[in-house]
Formats: sequence, structure tokens, C-alpha cells
Amino acid sequence: RFCFGQTPLQLLMGASLRPLTISIVAAAAATCAGQTVGQPLPTLASMVKKLAEGSDKRYSDGEGLFGSGGTQQHSVGRCILEKAGALAHVEAHDFLEELQIDLASCCTKTNKEWCVGKLTDSYRILHKVARQTGGSQQSGAKQEELATAAGHMLTVARELLDGADNTPHAKALLGKCSG
Repeated sequence: RFCFGQTPLQLLMGASLRPLTISIVAAAAATCAGQTVGQPLPTLASMVKKLAEGSDKRYSDGEGLFGSGGTQQHSVGRCILEKAGALAHVEAHDFLEELQIDLASCCTKTNKEWCVGKLTDSYRILHKVARQTGGSQQSGAKQEELATAAGHMLTVARELLDGADNTPHAKALLGKCSG
């Protein structure tokens, strides 16, 4: 278990969810605007390949919520951080399939193989929980699995955002589960 078995909400408590909710609503609006690739594929590698080959413009690094500028590596780190933060949303069970595709989009910009290697476990957990719940509220065990996925994502985001100009919101998220 990651982060001492906390739920995703407990994991990220202290970080304001209001900006994150706005980011999630914007991502949902983009999806509803026709930028959809269907159901998430079983593996992160196959999902990244499908996104890279298509015209889906799903990639989002938080649109300034977590910082701006810097390198492509920083942008990918903010993309991953956005997805880790999204797991803290109270209604995460309603969009786990979308979150899988959004997480895969983070690996379409640069260092794809490295990114896929780092995020495969998180994607696998999201895929498993989404299949088990079918959109219904998760049990405590499934909440712990989602917290583990978020913790893995935070570890990768920290690695990519080292030296970046991060906002206070990003710093609050990056400080979670760092022990």
C-alpha cells in the first residue's frame, strides 16, 4: 500500500480541490466536444500508441494551475500531476475511464518509452478499478488502490518537475506522500 492506505481524498487533503474541479470540468468539456478515442485500452503502451497515431488533442498540463513555461519535461510532469490530483476528486469513480486516456496522453509528447515505463502500474490500477466498479462507488480497498496509483503518479511528477517553477497548488500536491 502506498501512503499508508489513505483514500485519494485523504491523500491529497490540504490541496484545494476547487481549481482541480475546474480543470476536470474543462477536460470533460473537451471530451464532450468530440475529442474522444473510445474506451481505454488494456495497457498504457497500447493506449499511448493509439493516441499518438490519432488526432486526439486530449493532452493537458493544467493550463497554468500547476505552473507554466519551462521544458517539455516540466509540461509532462504537470500533465501527470493534474491526473494525480484528479483522483482526489470526490467523484473520481465517475471518470476513471476518461482518466486512463488522459493519463496516457501525458506520454505522447516526449520520452514515450520512459513515460510508459514509469506510469504502467498507475494505468493498470486505474484500468482494474474501472473494470471492477463499472462506475459505482468504490469500496475502501478500491479507494486504497486509487491512492496507490495517485502516489505512483506523484513520484513520477516530482521527478519531472525537479527545478520547475511550480505554483503553490502544485507544491502542495507534490508534497503529498513524499516519505
